[in-house]
Amino acid sequence: MLLAFAGLFLTGSPSAAEESPTAAKQPTAPGGHLLVYPNAAWAKYPSLQEAIRAGDQVGVSVVVFYERPNYDSSGATLTYSVFRDCTATLSDKDFKFPNFPNGWSNQASSVTTQLGNGSHCDVWMSDLEGFLGECGNKWIDLHWDLRQVPYGCDNKASSFELS
Repeated sequence: MLLAFAGLFLTGSPSAAEESPTAAKQPTAPGGHLLVYPNAAWAKYPSLQEAIRAGDQVGVSVVVFYERPNYDSSGATLTYSVFRDCTATLSDKDFKFPNFPNGWSNQASSVTTQLGNGSHCDVWMSDLEGFLGECGNKWIDLHWDLRQVPYGCDNKASSFELS
């Protein structure tokens, strides 16, 4: 964990809003509370709250994907921190992630961008890597059960965009 955190300061923040196709692919299975930093380094934390705090120390934590419905953090969680907050409009895409870390594709059952830290992002999920396919088909700020969004997004998201 310390090496991933130290690597953040050695490599710096990405200059483009789109992450590289291989960014954050290294983790191999859900479990624990994974944080992906602004430079695509990652680390696991003992609790979701610690992952969000760590993300806010180096950027802005903007989205949490939960392995279980109803924002159940007793299962695995995946938090993303970015180098700046999203803009207030949905007409632009502030950040694009063409894939999830290994082991996280097709795993999300609930999602929130309301983290209590003042971030302003919404998430648009796609069921294939590279933003292809239907999954949710709308901007979401939070949803407790992704089976209930259009096209059923539970355990289907493989890429996402933030605005």
